[in-house]
Amino acid sequence: MPVVLADMKFYKSAGGLGGAITATALLSQSATLASSLSGVTVADAAGNALGTGTLRFDASESAFYYTPPSGSEGSAVIVSGSGEIIVRGAGNHGGYLRLSITFGSLPVSDQSRTVTIVNDANELFDDVTKAEALAGSTEFRCIYLKNDHSTDGIDGAAIWIHIDAVGGDSIALGLDPAGVGATGTTIADETTPPVGVTFSTPTTEAGALLIPAMAAGESIAIWIRRTVPAVTSTAVADDYSWMRFRILV
Repeated sequence: MPVVLADMKFYKSAGGLGGAITATALLSQSATLASSLSGVTVADAAGNALGTGTLRFDASESAFYYTPPSGSEGSAVIVSGSGEIIVRGAGNHGGYLRLSITFGSLPVSDQSRTVTIVNDANELFDDVTKAEALAGSTEFRCIYLKNDHSTDGIDGAAIWIHIDAVGGDSIALGLDPAGVGATGTTIADETTPPVGVTFSTPTTEAGALLIPAMAAGESIAIWIRRTVPAVTSTAVADDYSWMRFRILV
């Protein structure tokens, strides 16, 4: 049985400065239903435009459909039991919702709910101060990509920068040399470069950073470098970057 996208997640490291993986997932967006939908909890969202979309449940098909903000309805995700699923929209950079399903509590009739998408602020990096923007700043954060599946391994994983920071800063990625299944290095503070990490800026899947095979429950430490050039005068209230990952199944 192939591992599904819902079983691959990013997690924070302790204080963001490396060391052991924590149990706190790294979320990029929040999604709120206009009213509750029986048997459904929205765990998180990613890759969506901001605003309102629609989550639709077809009772006869036992299927979910998602229309993201400024996008169009994606393919059906048919459910036959409880657990987590990913439901995607179309025409919006692959935006999706991750839903936790209690199968026995799902509605017996067709349902539709408005979904409001907002970005989660400061999940990884803090705000750039005026002093940092003037002098320039380079900071580092460590996260983990984890295979959360209970039994299945994965192969062919890779990560890349889908959209670089929209402010005056930029990001770069690097794999911790400890590798899969090991604890990443720890840095003294956010401005100390992690030893042994080579940073690059892959912006396409073809040039992505390749990750070795990961058994069930294994993870790998990934470092992100944020660089703010000196005399940066552009202020962006909602500055963000998008990373993407893929797996082969």
